Amino acid sequence: MVVGQGFTANSEDGSASYGVVIENPNSTWWPRFVSVSITFLDADGTALTTETHNITGILPNGRAAVAGEALRVSGAAAMEVQLSSLNLLPNRIRSSLEEAGRYDYQRIVTARDESGEITTTGLIVSRFDREQINVPIAVVYYDAAGEVVGGAATTVDQLSPGGEAEFEASTSAAILDTAETRVFGQIGFGN
Repeated sequence: MVVGQGFTANSEDGSASYGVVIENPNSTWWPRFVSVSITFLDADGTALTTETHNITGILPNGRAAVAGEALRVSGAAAMEVQLSSLNLLPNRIRSSLEEAGRYDYQRIVTARDESGEITTTGLIVSRFDREQINVPIAVVYYDAAGEVVGGAATTVDQLSPGGEAEFEASTSAAILDTAETRVFGQIGFGN
């Protein structure tokens, strides 16, 4: 289920920085390949564009997120999110998603440059027993009221068991109120 969503529009170029946080409240079920469809709407409810992301898997009682920048959303007034599960995966891929583990994050720093671009850097540490490959990372920005106001995305190519990697994600949207940054790494494909 969606537990947080939001965006900040960039009126100069018609883009928007967005973030969506999804929670798996189940203690035994692993939703795999969750499709997240994000539609931006104008004030009249007309769809401007739709962004689609796939989350490889969400751990039991865990959270995942998608984030990024949408283009051609000038005049966006609202954002709608739809989730669907795509569990029709080959057995080999499914088995790589069935291990317990987590990621830890260290040295998270969010900074704004003179143009207003926000960049977040940090270190992701794998607590999985298998190598994780192509790990999507979503950085979600929250305002002082605890509401999602945008996000950025990047990918780490490879994480060995217990390994660590630096990451950097940025957004060109001028998000004025970024009181908190949270990082969400998705399950990569184990080998």
